[in-house]
Amino acid sequence: MNKNDKEWLVRTRTGEILGPFTQHELVEEMQKRSFYPEDEIAPAFGQWVSAQGLSHHDADEITRTSTRSQTMSRPSAAVTPPSHEDPIEEMTPTPDFLKSSHSTLDAHAKPSDHANSGGMHSIPEMKLSLRNWAPIVLAVLVLVGLWKFVGELKPSSQSSDGHLQANSLRDEESSPLLREVYGLIHAGKTQAALKRLTEIHERGASADNDDYLIPYAGLLISEKESESRARKLLEHILDSPNAKPLLKARAHHWLGYLMLSQDEGDMGESHFLEALELNPKDAATRFDLGRAYLKQEKFAQALDYLQLSELEAPDLWLIHIYKGRARLSLGNLDEARISFQAAIDKAPDRWMGYVYYALFLTGAHQQEEAQNVLHRMLTRDPQFEVNSPPPFGFYQEHVNYNEYLAAFLRVMDKGAPDIRELGKLYIGYLAHGIAGAEAKKLESLPDRGGLFSKVLSLKVLIDREAPLNELKAGVARLPANLSNFGYFAYVLRGEALSRLGDDAGANQDFEKALLIEPKTAITHFALANLLKKTQRPADAKSEIDHLLTYHPDYIPAIVSSQNF
Repeated sequence: MNKNDKEWLVRTRTGEILGPFTQHELVEEMQKRSFYPEDEIAPAFGQWVSAQGLSHHDADEITRTSTRSQTMSRPSAAVTPPSHEDPIEEMTPTPDFLKSSHSTLDAHAKPSDHANSGGMHSIPEMKLSLRNWAPIVLAVLVLVGLWKFVGELKPSSQSSDGHLQANSLRDEESSPLLREVYGLIHAGKTQAALKRLTEIHERGASADNDDYLIPYAGLLISEKESESRARKLLEHILDSPNAKPLLKARAHHWLGYLMLSQDEGDMGESHFLEALELNPKDAATRFDLGRAYLKQEKFAQALDYLQLSELEAPDLWLIHIYKGRARLSLGNLDEARISFQAAIDKAPDRWMGYVYYALFLTGAHQQEEAQNVLHRMLTRDPQFEVNSPPPFGFYQEHVNYNEYLAAFLRVMDKGAPDIRELGKLYIGYLAHGIAGAEAKKLESLPDRGGLFSKVLSLKVLIDREAPLNELKAGVARLPANLSNFGYFAYVLRGEALSRLGDDAGANQDFEKALLIEPKTAITHFALANLLKKTQRPADAKSEIDHLLTYHPDYIPAIVSSQNF
């Protein structure tokens, strides 16, 4: 382990994860007295050890605890976890989850538990003297040396391009075929990638080059094409004496993923553990092992592996949602709140985070706050999730707006009737599209509705490519200042103005949207399209490149970047 690598994680006594830190940063933070003695420290692949307890380890004890990752046990509350009927574990809330989450929270929380907490833990100023930390720092430095030795025996799972590519062979040593296939997957062209791999496989491939079988099997599973064929391909890799350890790790991962998706056996636990023996730092495998432990109702173990996955992928919203679920199942309501809020903070345009947080707040009897969360959700780009799916290998499920609608109606029960009705129509429209009955109803609302209805009506007009006279009327209904709605209203009006030939007005609206929310994918993409339209291709490319630094999985930008 290089001392400059960010390999160190700190788990506070409240369960919050801090880091990752480099060795130097960790020691520096400890010298600043940033942590409590009962906080815990671990490297990427090691066991959690109490900061205070490190000073009492002798060399033999430290060696034993640092050579193999073990899961810490915690007291767990008797909490009924959300149940799932579907063979594929639901990431969006199913009716069963909607029913169970309320009773779960009722059994373990009172309104007063959260009313004044603000959902965050405040950590008092550390009062230990620097002298108290000296033996701890020394012990950590001893551990650094030992863990460094162990770490050098482990293969690394990071991809060469720095982007999170679960079970991907996209690196400099990859074949042209693999680069092509993973490029198609990254651009959302999963069916094209599957077709290409099927052609290669049916042609007959060399027995010495089975690398392509990993994305092939993964797509057969995630596209629900042929899970039995995928199983045979992955077992072939595991039986092959020539398969490299990293390839076998990926085969174990996808076999575990398949078992998890089918609620089969140990939910893939044994395969995930085998994969981690071969590739200890793979974030997708750690994440899916956490999912497996959740299904097994081993909530403390689930939380441990989700937090280890977070070390490699700290900005992945999925991890924070699942951490929230694990903490909720353990009865750690304050910590669950932090995780659900973190999912929104990491991906503010992803509706799923708002749905989970609102359901949590509803169960905690904070109905007004829950309704405000969903109101905010409705002002965000509703297509962001479709356009920016999870990285390959983490969780491949399509967005289900019908499930979002069920959650919305539950949270908005006895809420403001106008917002409830508008939200119901809007989510129904997203589920059924232009051909659905909701589209016409939304278009008829502006004459008697407020700003919210006018903005949603304009979206329907843009989506169905309405004639210019109708689009002009839709724009005319809007006030000059759209800040009360948010950035998305400016983006919609900017797109309408661009279609009407008012490129200067469109540019102004996109700039206003960026002032409100500087990193939104749809705003940067709309601005790039406008720059391209107005014969500024270099500026358009720069805008797309800038967008991809924030949102590397945003499919429209990925596809657009390939056309420059």
